[in-house]
Amino acid sequence: GKTPLAFFLAQRGFKVANYPVIPDEDPPEQLFDPSLQSKCVALTIQAQRLHAVRSARMSDYGSSKSTYSSLDNCRKEVNWLKTFYMRKGPRWPVIDTTNGGVEETAAKVLKILQRLKGVEKATGQFANPSIE
Repeated sequence: GKTPLAFFLAQRGFKVANYPVIPDEDPPEQLFDPSLQSKCVALTIQAQRLHAVRSARMSDYGSSKSTYSSLDNCRKEVNWLKTFYMRKGPRWPVIDTTNGGVEETAAKVLKILQRLKGVEKATGQFANPSIE
């Protein structure tokens, strides 16, 4: 998920912003600042997996049914997100986190940032042969 990934990267010296994109709500304009575009990475997930994660989360809270975790809602949200990325973040690389763990997703993020901006100069704290 977004939050564990943000924590993982922050613990390795990266400044991380974790913004939850919510359907039909406009994110802050600062997110689209041209100077930030080479630092933005979009995350996505398959609707079925999102449904499973949210259903488990809601079950932990004692709720077996909710609109938030319904498969239909998850499908709508994932489809909306794809459209949002095409409209608002067309230059953002998209990483599918459906089957990836935190470390694997972090390695993908850093590989992308290395290509876009040269992140190896930002910190030497993250050493992972999968991104070299």
